[in-house]
Amino acid sequence: PSGMFGSFQWSDKVEQFSYSLPLNVSLGRFRNYDSQSQTLKTDSQGLTTQLRRSSSANENHNRSLSSAPRLNWTLENEDMLSFNVFINVNESEGNNRGKTNSVQGIAYRFPIEDYDTTNQAQSWNNNLSYTHKLGDSAKLELRAGTHYWHAKSTGRSLGRDTNETALFDRHVDAESFNRGWMQSGKYNAPFIED
Repeated sequence: PSGMFGSFQWSDKVEQFSYSLPLNVSLGRFRNYDSQSQTLKTDSQGLTTQLRRSSSANENHNRSLSSAPRLNWTLENEDMLSFNVFINVNESEGNNRGKTNSVQGIAYRFPIEDYDTTNQAQSWNNNLSYTHKLGDSAKLELRAGTHYWHAKSTGRSLGRDTNETALFDRHVDAESFNRGWMQSGKYNAPFIED
């Protein structure tokens, strides 16, 4: 496996305004070109009825990006207004090939099999909050935001004979998403006993 990761953050404060902008990026790669296995079956007498030797090779790529920007304003009377965003983007690709050699017994129907996949996912969440300070250390907090999530995947599998002639070609696609909004309010006050 191999990969690369990078992280960056930029933040500052100007009078009553402050902000923070982090960013994370990663790239990954995994390769396996020599995975071997064997399948052996015997009867009740211990004699071999089936012997198959298999090999596989695969290569996978992964990419991701994430960030969580934050903006803050300090208003009059020390009230606070904040805006937060959470962003994630992920992608991956995989290519796999398997070969099966039927040494003894019934020959495997698809001696060469390919399976390729792609996956994508994105999410976005944000919220705006307002905090108002009241007397006696009490405060009121109001918050509202939205969220969005989307994912998509594709898969293709191919079964071939020893001459690379395709015997089957199957595609599987899936997609889903979710979106909505939220709002909330909260009142905090110290508890004092007489």
